[in-house]
Amino acid sequence: MGQHLLTPFPPAVHVIMSVEAGVEEIPLLLSGRAPPDTSSNLGSKNYDAVPKAVVLGGGFDDAAFQKMHDACKKEGAANKVPWLRVDMTQVRAGQKAATKPPSAAEFDAFAADTAERVKKCLEKEDVKGEGVWLY
Repeated sequence: MGQHLLTPFPPAVHVIMSVEAGVEEIPLLLSGRAPPDTSSNLGSKNYDAVPKAVVLGGGFDDAAFQKMHDACKKEGAANKVPWLRVDMTQVRAGQKAATKPPSAAEFDAFAADTAERVKKCLEKEDVKGEGVWLY
């Protein structure tokens, strides 16, 4: 689902599909532990190393982000890596409005644009360790 577009960046280790899963699983991942059930996860499942960043898609609003980030802070893990969030003020390829998902026909362009934005954000010199950045 667009993961190949992030090459040469490492693939997503784990894909979070809900706030509840994020609250439970992101602190584990950032502490170097695998979540208990990964059989259906879309990520690479390479849990040998701590992820280099937490990248959230546009489906997570401010409240959802805060819940996941707070859960990681509680475990002492939130500030180990950069957190990237979608800049909801920017319309991306395939979107008619910044807050609306693309149509199925426009998804490939949307995924490519999103991957390129993530790459550019991660390449910035100041995107290291603690902090939250918009892509």
